[in-house]
Amino acid sequence: MGGISRDLALYFYGRPDAKTAVNPHRRHHGLFIRFVFLMLQQVDLALTLFAVSQGLTERNPFMAGLLQLPLLLIIMKQIIPLLIAWFVPYRILLPAIGFLILLTIWNAVQLIVHFL
Repeated sequence: MGGISRDLALYFYGRPDAKTAVNPHRRHHGLFIRFVFLMLQQVDLALTLFAVSQGLTERNPFMAGLLQLPLLLIIMKQIIPLLIAWFVPYRILLPAIGFLILLTIWNAVQLIVHFL
């Protein structure tokens, strides 16, 4: 590898030397990022299921279809995020975590407004 592709690989995967490979702080940081990603997925699912149980409708047509098929809902909201967290380098998950935080705040605000 050379040039830009080498730089991107180093950024996303870290340095391939032994010092980085055994650094426990880097390993725990990556696990924490993955854990946060998975928990935000579950919070989003819980808020969605709560809203639907209270009579609200899902505006996302893709999610609305998944709510009718529980097996696909489990696959899309639990198994696929788990595979993503397992195989994707943790630095790539950071933008997704930012988006999920904003989405969770939006959903929570919409529920609060609805019940006021």
